Amino acid sequence: MTKKMALIMALIMALSLTFTACGSPAVPDGSSDPGGAGQTPASSEPAAQADGDKIVLDVMHRFSDEPFKGFFESITQDWLQKNPDTEINMTFTATDPYAEKLTILMASNDPPDVFFSFPGEFLNKFVREGLVYDLAEEYEKNTAWQENYNSALLEPFRTEDGALYGLDYDLTVKLFFYNIDIFNEYGLTPPKTWNELIHICEVLQSNGVLPISEGDADQWPATHLLAILFHVMVPQEVRDVDYNPTSGEWTDPAYLDALAKYTELAQYMNDDMVSITHGVARMDFATGGSGMAFLESIEITNVEEDSGGNLNYGMFKFPTIPGAPGDQDMLLGSPEGFSMSSKCEHPEKALDYLGYITGPEVGKRMSSEIGWFNASKGSLDKATAPQMLSDVYDLLMGTKGLVNWIDNECHTLLRDVFYSRTQEFLNGTMSAEEYMGLIQAAAAEAKTEMGG
Repeated sequence: MTKKMALIMALIMALSLTFTACGSPAVPDGSSDPGGAGQTPASSEPAAQADGDKIVLDVMHRFSDEPFKGFFESITQDWLQKNPDTEINMTFTATDPYAEKLTILMASNDPPDVFFSFPGEFLNKFVREGLVYDLAEEYEKNTAWQENYNSALLEPFRTEDGALYGLDYDLTVKLFFYNIDIFNEYGLTPPKTWNELIHICEVLQSNGVLPISEGDADQWPATHLLAILFHVMVPQEVRDVDYNPTSGEWTDPAYLDALAKYTELAQYMNDDMVSITHGVARMDFATGGSGMAFLESIEITNVEEDSGGNLNYGMFKFPTIPGAPGDQDMLLGSPEGFSMSSKCEHPEKALDYLGYITGPEVGKRMSSEIGWFNASKGSLDKATAPQMLSDVYDLLMGTKGLVNWIDNECHTLLRDVFYSRTQEFLNGTMSAEEYMGLIQAAAAEAKTEMGG
């Protein structure tokens, strides 16, 4: 057990009462939970039936907002209708506190049986402690899973030894959204290369148009550009060593080259980008305030709402940087999935539930009801789907792979630097060399913690 996990174990008893009182219980009739976290008892049988007569699964997720919370509860109820011998105790919390609360529960004697997870270090820290169920054997013998899933999109949940620790619930990729009317006004077309992107920014800026709306007050948005630039500008063999917390050094000069690209692009973003939220920046783009914004594909519905359906916009993927050593046939993005606890007392039932919520039936409902995708094949009806969703789906199903968010990929000590110090680099109060020095120090500390 790592030192960090040992400390967490010591905190569990002190914090258990706090989590018990996190939120008011929600009820299956759709009533809202007034707190930031809550529990939804879900069952397909009358409440009068004793809990002891049923298999009980504990499920934890991070969908606290509508329509996503309601959708997840709906598909769970559908599964329960087919499994009347089972009850699900559902716990949810908002995204920001989710990781901390899950970490404490996973280190306890009563972890959730099925839980929302991000691939990368977010999940790997639990894997190293033997707390996550390996799904590889089930995948190999389950022909339906093999037929239904796009295997390339499951790779982020696989480890080098072939283990599989999660299945995709939803997929999102980061793309440049652009205002078609503004582009047409200045004779611009979506760029294919970095230099073409910079040229577009120069044309827009010279004509008094903000090229890119960006909001980094939430801290995580800036890490997305770091992720793709490090992936493209730094050789894979270097990143493989550095992203591993037992061996990371982060001393390769290619990281400085990546930061130089970031600085070059940042001069075409709004001056207050470090003080406004991502949502405010997205609203600015959606209401015609800029030519572009770097957004996730799952934000299509947000852009539609923010613009009142009046924005004429398109999307293009991150442009290539000729001569850069990284694989540029991949998309920046990540699956968000569900995993199983290795302590689950009813693995067969949990596997069935996991396969259902990540499978094609839910995938079809997801794309039509909330505009999201999972990794199952054929989950989008192109005959009825909006063109924007169809374009994103084609990108997802055709990609060579996904470049994971760097805050999920790397050790939490590095994530803390990415979150708390990137703004200083962006506003010019910290040099690229100083910024990398902080990352190197965090890597060294992580290596010590991991015994590397």
